[in-house]
Amino acid sequence: MLHPHRSRLIMPIINEKFVQKAPLRNADIIVLDLEDSVPYTRKIEARSYLSNGIESASKGGSAVYVRVNNTEELIWDDILASISPLLTGIYVPKVESVEQIKKIDTFLTNVEIQHGLKSGSILLAVLIETAKGYMNLTSILQSSNRIQSVSLGAEDFVEDLQMKINNSTAEALKNIRMQICIAARAYNVVPMGLMSSIANYADLEELTYSARLAYEHGFAGNSCVHPSNVEILNNAFMPNAEEIAEAKQVIETFEKAIQEGLAAIKFNGRMIDMPHYEKAKRILEQYEMYRQYEEMKQAAKMHYESQMKGV
Repeated sequence: MLHPHRSRLIMPIINEKFVQKAPLRNADIIVLDLEDSVPYTRKIEARSYLSNGIESASKGGSAVYVRVNNTEELIWDDILASISPLLTGIYVPKVESVEQIKKIDTFLTNVEIQHGLKSGSILLAVLIETAKGYMNLTSILQSSNRIQSVSLGAEDFVEDLQMKINNSTAEALKNIRMQICIAARAYNVVPMGLMSSIANYADLEELTYSARLAYEHGFAGNSCVHPSNVEILNNAFMPNAEEIAEAKQVIETFEKAIQEGLAAIKFNGRMIDMPHYEKAKRILEQYEMYRQYEEMKQAAKMHYESQMKGV
């Protein structure tokens, strides 16, 4: 994982006011959107905002992706317009096949050569939004080393299935989400998503609950469209103080036991062994990565704010 994925804030590239404030949002990832938030009549025009938009969005230390239109007549020029040394990756919606990803991968390789960029430096985030994409999921995730993350586009997915969303059908979608999470972990791809749909982004209490539940199920983060959601996601998708304290205790206790020739010991009323020890180390490593990333973002944000005051 090259950068955390706890919060992915999506904003329309054509809204310059939003994009200029991107460095202040503290999202792990900023997605500049050319797709759903841009009307069809402005698709070509929207590309002209990318150069300045990517530069602005990167000033807060966040990774910067561009969500392109996955249609033959738009995607290639969308990608070309997105190329910048400051670009982290391309966010590809409606992915359905290995062939799509391989074609994009080859195109990016040629673009990197032409622009003097390091080979493989432009990453991919893939969005599964159709039944066909879901059925090809495991093949898709193995089709390119560029793929960093995968998520389910629930609204488009249920429409493709002609499925109704209600309390009776919600469990079926949970199963789909977990299958995506399992496939992602199997192929070293970051799974993003919630365990339920949050159509009302203003319901911060429900978002907090759903995000933490998703973290406990193995997801690493989620997308959002409103700045108020960012810190909720950042806090939900990382070890909390209780987990960190217990992890430190497990490591200390288990390492002492190993020195005494033991490989399984009693800890807080339960038995722990090597898998628990490895999990505790992973939790602390994860926390340290997030801590360092937060420090980097805060430093970048302060620098940006000082520049803005001087303007």
